[in-house]
Amino acid sequence: SLQIENAVLSCVNPGANYDGGAILVHNGSVTLTSVTCTANSAQNGGGIEQSGGSLTFSGSANTLNNNSASNNGGGYDLTGGTLSGFPNLTINHGFEGGGFHVSAGGSLSLGAGGYTFTGNTAVAGGGFMTIENTAFTLTNIAASGNFASFGGAYYLVNSTVIIDNNTLVSNRATVSDGGAILVDSGSQLTIQNGAAVGYGCPV
Repeated sequence: SLQIENAVLSCVNPGANYDGGAILVHNGSVTLTSVTCTANSAQNGGGIEQSGGSLTFSGSANTLNNNSASNNGGGYDLTGGTLSGFPNLTINHGFEGGGFHVSAGGSLSLGAGGYTFTGNTAVAGGGFMTIENTAFTLTNIAASGNFASFGGAYYLVNSTVIIDNNTLVSNRATVSDGGAILVDSGSQLTIQNGAAVGYGCPV
């Protein structure tokens, strides 16, 4: 197992055809505490790519900032394994899922939440994109200033998602509706406990 505490992982670029700009998790166990991944880039998972194993964000002081991916998950791309906890996502960019991208095979548990998704950009799902039958709850998220052609803050495809006590403000979609949330192909969305959608952000 690997534990990283009080660290900044910055300016790592494994190459245009590689995944996981700062961290790549295939197997094993990783725990991050008060870690910032910033200014990294990769094909998938500009900050972190996880295709297996387990990764835990301990506490609420972990941040993925200003990372980029040419494909999926500017900040984080989860395609397999288990993720517990979550980072704050700021100013990341990817083709799908500017801040975060999760697809079939990835298991996600955010816990009590309390995270921010701010200023992330993508073609689809500026802040967060989920695809292919993933199911989870987004709790206590403040998403603002995220930007995409489709689904400014959240883009859901073939997924079951509960949005619990979220605040979505000033997110934008330029091509379709869904400035805050775009619900597509076979998805089921439940919004509960005072989730607020701000101006200019039609669901």
